[in-house]
Order: sequence, then C-alpha cells, then structure tokens
Amino acid sequence: MRKTLLLLSFLLTSLMTFAATNLTSGKTVYPLGGLKAFLPEGSVTTENLQKITVDDNTSNVFLFPENGDNLEYNKTLGIQGFYIDLGEAKSIGAIQSTWEGADCGANIYVTNTAPAADGSLTGETLIATFTNAQESKKDAAVAVTNSGRYIVFVPTEATNYAWGVKIRTFVALEKEASVLTSLDVTPTMVKVGEATAMTFTAKDQLGVTLTEGVTYTATNATLVGTTLTATAVGDVKITATYNAVSVDKIIQAIDVSAPTTNPTEPTDLAANVIAVYSAKYGKGINESNPTWGVGGGAPNPLYNSIEEVEIADAHKVVHVNGTGFNSRTAGGAGVTSDYTQIHVAVYPFTATEAKFFGDNAYGKAISKTGLVPGQWNYLVFDNTSNQPNYALIELVGESEFYLDHFYFAKPAVDDDEAPVLNTAAVKSAGIGSVTFTLKATDNISEKVTYVINDGTKDYTTKGDNGVEITYTVGGLDFNKAYTFSIIAKDDNENASDAQNVNATTLALTAAPAPSQDADDVISLYSNAYTAASTYTYGNWGQSTTVEAETVGEDNILKLSNFNYLGFELATQLDLKDMEYVHIDVLPMQDMTVGITPIMTGGTPTEKPTSVGELTPGEWNSKDIKLSEFGLDFANSKAFQLKLDKGTGKEIVYVDNIYFWKEASAPVVVTAITVEAAKKEVAVGKTLQLTVKDQTEAVVAASELDFTSGTPAVATVDADGKVTGVAEGNVRITASLKSDATIKNTIDLTVVAAPVGLELTADGHTILVQGIHYLDRSENNWKLVITSDDDMNGLGGSYWGLSGGNEAMNGSNCTVSDDKKMITVLATSTTKPTIYTPLYVMIPGEVNFGNIGADDITWVEEGEETVNVIVTGDVATVTGPVTATDVATIVTDAGAVATIDFSGATITEAITITPANKNAVVVVGGTGRTPDANGAKVTASNLVVFDGIYRRAADGVVINLVDDNDSQPAYDFVIDAQQDGITYTRTVAAGAWASFNAPASVTVPDGVDVYKATDAAADEVTFTKQASQAVGANDPVILHNTTGADVVITTETAKIDLNLTANGAGTTIGTAGVTQFGTSRAIDTDGTQYALKDGNLHPFNGAKIGAFRVYFTGLSGASARAIFDDGDVTGIKGIKNMDELMNGKFYNLQGQEVKNPTKGIFIVNGKKVILK
Repeated sequence: MRKTLLLLSFLLTSLMTFAATNLTSGKTVYPLGGLKAFLPEGSVTTENLQKITVDDNTSNVFLFPENGDNLEYNKTLGIQGFYIDLGEAKSIGAIQSTWEGADCGANIYVTNTAPAADGSLTGETLIATFTNAQESKKDAAVAVTNSGRYIVFVPTEATNYAWGVKIRTFVALEKEASVLTSLDVTPTMVKVGEATAMTFTAKDQLGVTLTEGVTYTATNATLVGTTLTATAVGDVKITATYNAVSVDKIIQAIDVSAPTTNPTEPTDLAANVIAVYSAKYGKGINESNPTWGVGGGAPNPLYNSIEEVEIADAHKVVHVNGTGFNSRTAGGAGVTSDYTQIHVAVYPFTATEAKFFGDNAYGKAISKTGLVPGQWNYLVFDNTSNQPNYALIELVGESEFYLDHFYFAKPAVDDDEAPVLNTAAVKSAGIGSVTFTLKATDNISEKVTYVINDGTKDYTTKGDNGVEITYTVGGLDFNKAYTFSIIAKDDNENASDAQNVNATTLALTAAPAPSQDADDVISLYSNAYTAASTYTYGNWGQSTTVEAETVGEDNILKLSNFNYLGFELATQLDLKDMEYVHIDVLPMQDMTVGITPIMTGGTPTEKPTSVGELTPGEWNSKDIKLSEFGLDFANSKAFQLKLDKGTGKEIVYVDNIYFWKEASAPVVVTAITVEAAKKEVAVGKTLQLTVKDQTEAVVAASELDFTSGTPAVATVDADGKVTGVAEGNVRITASLKSDATIKNTIDLTVVAAPVGLELTADGHTILVQGIHYLDRSENNWKLVITSDDDMNGLGGSYWGLSGGNEAMNGSNCTVSDDKKMITVLATSTTKPTIYTPLYVMIPGEVNFGNIGADDITWVEEGEETVNVIVTGDVATVTGPVTATDVATIVTDAGAVATIDFSGATITEAITITPANKNAVVVVGGTGRTPDANGAKVTASNLVVFDGIYRRAADGVVINLVDDNDSQPAYDFVIDAQQDGITYTRTVAAGAWASFNAPASVTVPDGVDVYKATDAAADEVTFTKQASQAVGANDPVILHNTTGADVVITTETAKIDLNLTANGAGTTIGTAGVTQFGTSRAIDTDGTQYALKDGNLHPFNGAKIGAFRVYFTGLSGASARAIFDDGDVTGIKGIKNMDELMNGKFYNLQGQEVKNPTKGIFIVNGKKVILK
C-alpha cells in the first residue's frame, strides 16, 4: 500500500446537531471470507473489526479487493471485506465512513441472508458505491433506501496488486425524515446588475443533498430559477426552505468595472525571465518565447474567448471571458529548475482565489487567496514544475478577468561589474546598412547586450558571453558616412566603456536584371516583363506601408514596418505550367521573408514559405520551387499573392516578382496540319489559316510557304490569310520553308458575297442585306454594324425591315461613344429571312466616314444583346447593358433575391432599383471595390464578386426591409463585416408578430416581448420578458400595444450575412415541441405551426417567411397560444391565494372559469392572455 494515502472523512458536522440512530453500534462485525493475517503491519483482529462501528475510531482494518491484479497475494495481506449483522432487517437511511485509500473504491450491499464461509453473497442488493478514494473531493454521505439484516462492504478492483483501503469507521444510520440542515452557494461573490448562474446545494441532517421540494429566495437581488441578479452593492441573503425549515447563506454583491489603469511594470531583468505574456518582455498574445502558445491543453479550455485590449497609453493586456488563461508548450519551453518563481498580475471582478497549474494534472495546483476584486493583484507562485507543459492561471468562481505580466523568473543576483567589450569593428558596409563584428565578456551573465548608436538612434542585439557575433544595422541613409558608438551591457545593466567606429553606407542600386525568356514567365511585378494582371494591395490588417521608388530605369517597392502584404489580382493566374516563383529582396536588417501564392481551390490554399537566408544590405535573388508549396496548381488558379514573416519593424525592398519555367528544348517539326475556323469564305472576304505541328503547337507563318491551287477562286498571302475571288472550290497548301516535303493541305469553298450597302440617289436611304437573329422576344430583331471610321449624323434615323407584303413600323438605333458601332433594334411581325433587306431613312446629311459597300455588314454570328436568365432566386444579366435596358431587366428579373451583372458589359451609367426591396445587385471587382464595368452600376444593396467571395461594396450597408412581400433568399454568404447590415420590420398597431432578426435590437417601449417557455401537444406558453433587448437569431413574439404602427430597426451588425439555410430548432417543454426561427422563407407540409389570428395554426403549402418563428410537434386544427404577463396584481375578492395555484383558470375577480376562450385570466398565480 502507498505510504502517502489520502484521508477521507465522511462524517458530517450536521450530525452533531441532529443525532440519527447508529444501527451498527455494538453489532458484530465479521470478516468476509474468513480472517487473514496481515503480514507487514500486524494482524486484523476480531477486536479491531468491532471498533469500526464506533465514531472516531482510530484503529485500522486493512482490506483488499476481491478481484485485484494479484488476488492470491492480496489474500495474504488482509481481508476481502466485512459484513455486519444488524440482528434483524432494518431500514437504512444513510451510510458514512472514514477511510484511507489508494486507487481503490468499495461497493456496499444489503441482504437478508448471511454471507457464505467463502464470502459469496445470496440475494444481495447494491445500495451504495464509494469511488476511488484518491479523488480530491467526495460526497461524504451516501443516501440509502433499502432495508436488510446484513450490510456487506467489498473493496473494488485496485490498479496495483498491493493497493487497497484502511477502514477506521463504518456507520449505518437509521432512515428518518430529512431535515434541512445546511446550504452551500456558489459563487459567493456576484456583480451588481449582471445575471449570474448560481449553484445551490441544500443538505439534510445526514449530509444527503436534497434535490426536490426545496425553494430558494433572495434579498437585495432578483432570483429567477437559479439565475440571480443583484440589485445593489452589499450582502445578498439566499434562503433555502424545506418542509417549513429555512437556512440562510450570505454572499456579496460588488460593483466592479473594467480596469482604467495599467498594472505596475515588473522589475525582473529580461535575461532572468521566460514570458508567457508580457509586453515588458516582448511577448504578445500571438507570439512565442520561445514556444509558449495561447490556448489548448488540459484541463479543457477555461475561457470562451481571449483578446488583447488597450488600457492606458496604448498598453495592452489580456481580457479573458472565462475562468482561466491557459498557455501550452512542449518540455517547458526552456523553463529549468532555476526559474523558481511564477509572476502574474490579475484584475478579477469577483474572485478572491487564484490557482496556478504547471502540468495537465488538474489536481496539482498552487493556490493564492486574498485577491481583491476591482484592482490589480500581483501574485508570485513557487515553481514546483521544473519543466511545465502548461502555464495555467485559474480564478476560482470567476467568469471574466484581465491578465498581464505572466512569466517565469530566476532570482536576481547582485553584480556591479561591467562587461569588457573585446571587439567592436565594421565587417562590411551595404546598401543603407552596416554589419558589425562584436564580442564581449562578463563575469556572471550568460548573455551580453550590445547597444549601437548612430548618433540619433539605438540598435540593440544580444550574444553569448565571450562569443563573437555579427549584427547588421539597417534602415540607414544611403551613401552616408556614420560614426557609431558601441557599448556592451550585462543582465544587471552594467555597461562597458563606449568604442567608436566609422563606416559609409552604399547607394541604393537597381535589382539584378532577370534572365528568363518572356515566353517562360508569368510576371506580377517587374520592369523586364509585361504584368499578367493588375493588382491592389489587400486591406488585410497589415502594418506594412508601400512606397514605389525608381533607381535609374528600374521600379522597386519599399516595404516599411513590414509584417505581411497581400496582392489581390484582377486576373487569376494559371500557374500549372510554371516551376518556380522568383523574387529579388533587399533587406535593411537581419530578417526573414516568406512568400506564397493563394489559390482558388485545393487544400491547403496557401502555404507561406521562407525565401531562404538573406544577406542584409544587398540584393538577394531567390527562386523557390512551386512543388515546395504543396498547392493544387493543376486544378486551381492563383487569385492572390502574399509576402509575410516580418515582425512589423523591418524595412525591405522587393522587385522582380514573377513565376517561370525552364526553357524547353526546340521542337523538330516532323508533320503539320492546316486548320481554319470554317471551310468556306465569301467572295471579297478573308479567312485566316492556322498551321500546327505534331505536338499541336502553332507553327509561325514566318516558317511556312503558302500556295493556292486555284488563284482565280482564292488567293493566300504569306501570313496564311485566304481571300475569296470567285465562287468555286480551292485547295490551299502549307509547307515548311526548311523542308518542303513536310506539308499539308486544306480544301475550301468560296461562296457568293451578300449584298452589303446600296445608297439611293439622295444619299439618305441605305439598303443592308444579311443575317437577322432573335433578340429578347419572338418579334424583336437586332443588327450590329461596325466601322473603322466615325459614323456621324444618324441621330433620329428611322430603321425598318421590309419583306413581302408585311407592313413595317419604326425602331431605334444607338451609336457607340466612339461612333464606330451602330446598334439597331428592328421590329417585324414575321421573322426575317436571311436575305430580308433593311432600309434606313435618315433625315439630313449623313457622314459614314470613308467606307464603301463592304464595310457595313450584318453580324453573322453570336448574340450581342442584353439577356436576363432567371434561375430560382437569381437573375443573371449578360450582353451589353445601356440605360434603356434597365426597365426591361427589372421587369424580367421580377421578385428574385439577386440580380447578377458580373458577366454583363455595362456601356453607360445605370441605376437599378429591384422589385424585391431586399435584392442584392452583384457586380465584378476586387475586394470591396467594383471594377470599371461594375463602377457604372448604382444600387442600394451593391455587392462585389471577385470570383470567390461576395462582399458588400465600400460604404454600402446591406438593408433588409421586411414588408411580407420582399424576401431575402441568397444562396451565398455576403461579407458585410466592413459597413454591416440592418433589418427593418413594421409591426402594425395592436398586432402580434413573430420575430427572428439577423441582428440584435432594443424593441421600442409599447411593444411587449414574449418568449416560448413551455409547451404541450396542443398549446404553447409564452412568457413576457422584462427586457426589451432581443439578440440576433433569438425567436420571440412581439405585441404592439400602442395605437400606431411601430417601426423596428436592428443595430448595424458587421457580420458575414449567411441566409443560405435555417438553423437548428430548440426544444420547448417536455412534450416534443420544437421552436424554429427562420432566416429564409420555408415551404410547409402541415407539420409547421405559426402565429395567425392570435393562435398557432398549421401551414400546409403556404410559405412561412424569413425572420419568422414556427413550431413543430403540435397537433390539431390549431394550438392555443398562452401569453403569460407575469405576477397577479390588483385582483379583488380573493381570500386565499392558494386557490389560484391549482392550475385552474380564474377571471380577475377570482371566479373560476370552466371553459376559458379569449381574454385575461389567472393561472397558478400569474396573469395570462388567451388569444
């Protein structure tokens, strides 16, 4: 058995007042299975066994499990249990015991048959269980409801063959009526005005917890269930009452606000500290020193959230919402046995005790008491974990606190001897930088601090005692002479004599010129190549600032305060054929730079990777293999690029950012094919040929000879362009100049040219003949005419189709801004044929530019008109859009929730007002900025789509207006975290309305707020709330008690607006009724009940709108809605209030109502409204 055992006393102080009959006193105690000698510590005697039924017995009886890991050895050590003969069957009320244990518990049985000689039991009933005796806390009393003559104690299986228990006292108490004796309350300190979840534990005279029939009240506070809200500072008395017996407990209500002053800065030397969190020692919440990391670990997370907040003078501390702050590392993160202290500053709201845990054994804690809420408390713990895996501070019973200066420390050592600065020399001068060689020795300190001053600023670094180091000072002026003063300091701030050295920095130079061929490069930033995409710098919260500088003819980027920088690309980059990413880096100091493309898909989508070792003060050309990133370049594209790994303090120049591949060996052409877009060409028209080699690569025309087999039908020029001459067939041959035997042919047909343009004698009527095609409806046709010259004087012209005997009516035409394109909408009662002529009557002089008949033709293929395609709740707009198209687009879109212009061409500024007030209008762009196309669109709910994310445009608040007709139904998430969203709902005068807003709101006075609190199969009870505050996605019922309509508008919530699906429901009561709040309209099938005419009715087929409330699990043609308005007030004629607490319905005069319908009634002492 372990030498260090845990003493567990199951005797309660309440027994001193309420004496219960000890059934075991004076009764015979028998060893179970016979008495065995206990070899190591004497023997178990019959006399000792009898003593265990006497209170405060100090002798020991050693017991071991009946089924331990080494049963036979156990049997030689002690007994396998015992039993007590009560003489006759007795009703047992409780069992109490005092014992020492070692990883072993016990089972207690009762039986009316004496155990057999071998210890076996007959007819036994398990009545109690004592679990592992090594637990830190244990319920001292075990309630029992059985009766019997024999009580049997059997140890349970131990985890080690020699472990068991030592029994001192074992008492069975006779069952009697419970009397409330004690009350425990946690927490014992609460904040005024804050709802606090309480734990009440009431116990009887046997120490048994009373779980039913106990009522609780509070003074100086409101108590709803177990939620207590203190109303004033001072004592709060909690009273428990059970069977007319009351017990009080006093707790404290305090008024504590967040700290407004910073904690006192610690004085421990940085060299003697390993910080978990402290700005003093350079450790922020997301940094490591060396590997401490916030969060995770055991015990399970003790906080809901942590954040850094500024108190005074920009000083940051940690704000914890929870009971503790947990930081985890591996192997102690360098904390050795000489770090004998743990320091922390905490600002509690209610807690008076703090615990430190150094590992994941929750029971191993160091405690400090006497904390004062509402002020900074400075705690110092002894470090008993030499290499802790955790640094965990828990404030007992706390739910919110502030923390700072959390660190391990060595004791200070007296030292007044300064280090000796052995070496202080310039190693090299670079571009805006100087590199030094430094060495110093000290009598005590393991590390030496070097301070270099350039005349205006200090630069600090550290090195090992007596070890030479190099250090680069960057960010200096270019091409400037400096005198530097250098000193060395030890851990106790003793400083050496200063030494001066001189150096002149180099001038800023251009980055090395790239050598890759442009055909093998996809460039982002470089003077040597054309950029594959424009970009903007993403607003990602970076500290980096960007300046463009020019050195000679080279443009470079200067990044100051560099931590990271994102390039958001206007065009996604296909990198599947690339092999490397290149960047030239000029750091001004020792630093690390990382780079990663960010992809549209795959896992992961990004992987920041170091560019490698960098030499300060000179250009470093770096190429990183794309294979090292582990990204899906084959199936996705890069839409962003990120530079990172800075600390926010460095200066670095970058240039020549591009992707490249190794140049491939030239292909030897062994075969060619000749292709064209079509196999015919009109007389006077041209057709371009394309020649490819055996690898499907295009062969340049400069490497080919082209010939026509019949020049009278068609000719071909040196570039492979075929021109039709006369109707007929022709064969065109292409051959390699380098080897005429490698050749191929293509056969073409030359067809008659359509009539192009005919001018009448007066020059005002034009006949155009060609192909017509369908636009938006059966009778609407469109023609597009283009010219290389300006076309003037066409305003107010009349266009018409003519065919057969059909009468024609007028239409319109528009001219592009550059006057090089005419768009004609021509109307006909019949579909034009391919050769239907179109006449143009123009009132006035016309200038078509310097063109002839062949320069104005019909568009022969492809639809060039605006088109609106409605799919579900989305209307997609394609083609060119003008202001005249807006009305048609809005009509065609109807009540959809989204109108998408991201694929359309906007030719002029337009304003869109959708029929659905909640509809969003989507345009293309980057981040929250529309592209040049989308910038022409004005709409109230404007959203920018970059191909992946949809974000509310800059300055746009998404406004959701609920008028029962316009419903939002976006099948995508809208990022509205910058400017936010609002929701507006009008509740008519006297109306009831269900309400489930996407953002929190304070409902105006005069509108009552109800929440569902109970339900049966045919009714739901709603309880009036004391507060007008309603949270986001919090289903409630509203009643407008005013005589006017009330407009309710939520706060502006900066969130991701996600209305793609409705959330999970909440169970109400115990009858299987579930409440749901909608965020988008739902279809119904008769199982959904919603508020209508004051009651809950099933909906079958009709939609239940967005931001509403409904229930499932109800039955019948309708379910009753009961609205509980709170406690009864002003009721007359009732002599006995108990009459109103029986579940029956009474009117306000106290008369019972047998069949209540509508009105105000009293039920169980509360006023309710039946609708």
